[in-house]
Amino acid sequence: MTTWSRSEQTVTTIKYTVPAPWPQGATWAEVEGAMAAAKAEAFRQNDASLSDEAVWVTAGDDQIVISFPKKEEQ
Repeated sequence: MTTWSRSEQTVTTIKYTVPAPWPQGATWAEVEGAMAAAKAEAFRQNDASLSDEAVWVTAGDDQIVISFPKKEEQ
């Protein structure tokens, strides 16, 4: 007998942004603070275990974006 199940997953992306206007950019303290806040929230979302690819840092035109997915089972 075959058994199967269906699940649906909605992924919300949590983003922390740090203004980094040209030419001065952002200070290390601002980036470090945003990274610490993002990591703390990501750890809470993932029951205190994160892979190396759990939190991403990208550069926008005038900001630094730190993001991670928040998954919600339905």
